[in-house]
Amino acid sequence: MLGVMIMPKQPTIHLLSNPQSLAQAAADMVVEFSRLSAAHKDDFHLVLSGGSTPIALFTLLAEPEMRQRVPWSRVHVWWADERCVPATDPESNYGQTYAHLLSIAPIPPENVHRAKGELAPEVAARDYESQIAEAGNPYFDLILLGLGNDGHTASLFPGQVNEGETTRRVIAVTADYAGRPANRVTLTPMAINGSKHVVFLVAGAGKSQAVFDSLRGVHNPLAHPAQRIVPIYGSVTWLLDDAAGMMLRV
Repeated sequence: MLGVMIMPKQPTIHLLSNPQSLAQAAADMVVEFSRLSAAHKDDFHLVLSGGSTPIALFTLLAEPEMRQRVPWSRVHVWWADERCVPATDPESNYGQTYAHLLSIAPIPPENVHRAKGELAPEVAARDYESQIAEAGNPYFDLILLGLGNDGHTASLFPGQVNEGETTRRVIAVTADYAGRPANRVTLTPMAINGSKHVVFLVAGAGKSQAVFDSLRGVHNPLAHPAQRIVPIYGSVTWLLDDAAGMMLRV
């Protein structure tokens, strides 16, 4: 007897007027999903990303009115990737989040799970993988991802798939991009595709070609890493500002 074939859902795409509207939509999703988890007395595992686009989201979540709507005591924060630099370095994804959100929101310190970028890349990857295991290998409730001009997401870059992507939750990678630190630690598609909700946050005209290629281009996950993100049971949503989504209107 053949087993049941589970077909992944098609992504939901929202075109928003500007980056601020995008940030508000993302903040509303964080509030909605975290409160739903709390209502069921469950912890809420939130995965964040670095880069310029999430800063507006962090700022919104840190505002008093919005901050009071999130059940922070049940929120566990993780990162989709991290650059191998100290937490105090301006290029640190954790450092960026701390400055704009974690230093303000009343989240228990033990609920913050960071990849230790100050360690050697492979050591940092193994340590981060161990943290996930120690937390009980949770299903991530909401993963917020970005998209680079070259189509990379988290630190999954165009090119040959790293062998560890299919066997490990976290791997160390090296990638030269926009003059930023090359050594990185990243969640793999294996980790991301087990999540409940994945949301891409993409703003700016410079990302429009990468958005089109990821969503409407030829299926080529080697060239378009976002195409590797296909949750088995979860949903995928793209929040795009008008500039990032302009090629989808054609």
